[in-house]
Amino acid sequence: MKVVSVPPDLKKQLSQSNNILTKAHLYNQADLWYNTLEIAFKSKDEPTLRELRKSLLERVANGTETELREQTKVTLINSQIHQLQR
Repeated sequence: MKVVSVPPDLKKQLSQSNNILTKAHLYNQADLWYNTLEIAFKSKDEPTLRELRKSLLERVANGTETELREQTKVTLINSQIHQLQR
């Protein structure tokens, strides 16, 4: 997870909307998952937010797995054993 500031154009779009679903989609489009999840978990009665929440959790789970696989691959490629096998 990486902490980033909200881009100015996104701040402007967010300030122009009072709709919680629109705000969640804006955060989602900007890949600001933490903010998107925060909104999605606040309103549990909204079916669309429920779907968004499920989708985000699946993306986070799959992303974490892929990221760990990539980190493992890089570690193995940089290891001394891999160098010896070449």
